[in-house]
Amino acid sequence: MLFTGCVGEGLFSRVNKSYGPCAQVNGIGPSVPEKQVCCGALHAHAGDLAGARALARQNINAFSANENVPVVTNAGGCGGHARIYGHLLSSVKHSLLLRVNSAKEFATSVSN
Repeated sequence: MLFTGCVGEGLFSRVNKSYGPCAQVNGIGPSVPEKQVCCGALHAHAGDLAGARALARQNINAFSANENVPVVTNAGGCGGHARIYGHLLSSVKHSLLLRVNSAKEFATSVSN
């Protein structure tokens, strides 16, 4: 599942578009949850923790449809921020936190 990232999608949409063919070649059906939103990193950095938490909850819901599929992002800030959703939402434990991978980590985990 591709976590596009709002900045990543805006500036690097060509990279996000390459996810589909790459996922298919590696035996994973390309999936981009439509209800994903901004990761909230910029909100958190600006001190808007309530806004960042709201976005984190929305993304957890958006990526809950298929918990057996890794979540991949090429937007480093989004991946880094999604990995701290557990800290941001200290009362929430969700498998999304364990499934977020950078594109590089994902690529090295795929068999040759």
